[in-house]
Amino acid sequence: MHSLGVQDLSDTAQSLGPGIHFSKEVAFKDVIKSGSLRRMSKGVKMGMYAGLKALESSNLDEVDAIVTGTGMGCLLDSDQFLTQITSGSESFVTPTSFIQSTHNTVASQLALYTQNHGTNLTYVNGSNSFEMALLDALCMLKSGEESSVLVGGVDEISPMRMKDLERIGLVSTATGSSGTPYGEGAHFLVLSQEEHAENLAELVSVTLFSQATNLNLEIDSFLKREGMSLEEVSAVVIGINADAVDAVHYASFIQYTSKLPQMHYKHLSGQYDCSSGYGLQCALDAFKSQEIPAVLSFNQLKSVNLSSILLYNQYMGGYHSLVLIKTC
Repeated sequence: MHSLGVQDLSDTAQSLGPGIHFSKEVAFKDVIKSGSLRRMSKGVKMGMYAGLKALESSNLDEVDAIVTGTGMGCLLDSDQFLTQITSGSESFVTPTSFIQSTHNTVASQLALYTQNHGTNLTYVNGSNSFEMALLDALCMLKSGEESSVLVGGVDEISPMRMKDLERIGLVSTATGSSGTPYGEGAHFLVLSQEEHAENLAELVSVTLFSQATNLNLEIDSFLKREGMSLEEVSAVVIGINADAVDAVHYASFIQYTSKLPQMHYKHLSGQYDCSSGYGLQCALDAFKSQEIPAVLSFNQLKSVNLSSILLYNQYMGGYHSLVLIKTC
């Protein structure tokens, strides 16, 4: 998996508002041709870079399908197009921003860039967008429809979006308050039916649900379908953020898994619809090093042997997801 990391660029953040985690600036030109870069917004650059790096690290010449998820799509291009309409009195509007404002821009650009003529899908499902892409890719592999899939999630920050979030009180820098630091990022990995030396883990199962009247029962049922119990899970990854209201919805999961090592990540990435992709990256890194970094440890419990990790994410009491991965 290749994930474009996040960092807090405080000087730039002040221009959009407090509590914002911008994606890490990288040498995009090392992977994407300069001529193409000039026509790409930040979100497309992030997605292209992460997707192409994931393909490169997989050592596969090509994949059968490309599946992406995004909560809000290419916001910067959308903002630019709307601004052109209003400032130009709906006249002399260039089509480029409109063409690249669609939610499937990253998936289509990856297909064009790699000359991939296979299945190309984009899921827009709020905070479950990345998990929806994962689930569909897993179904493709299990059904034998495809043998390899490039799957990922992309979300970017835009000034207009941040103003809207600030206006309704969803952005904050203070822990324990209403609102949470927001972020952006791109996360891609290659799923394959075949075992390769480069494999980091096995994606066992993914499930999504809109409501959790009994979360403990949902967890037990999910694990039971895979022939496991909670006691057999090595560690859990929690998508908890700094929002006091949202923390109430995570309380049940935190309590139910309190005897297991717990990891969290949104204090590093910020909250955005596809931030669960960063959580998956953290889990894969833990597999690789066989330890939980102190910066990710939530309850400070240590694990002797990381062989399976359960990831749980939700937002505002909805968009629940469970993802189970194992070492190869």
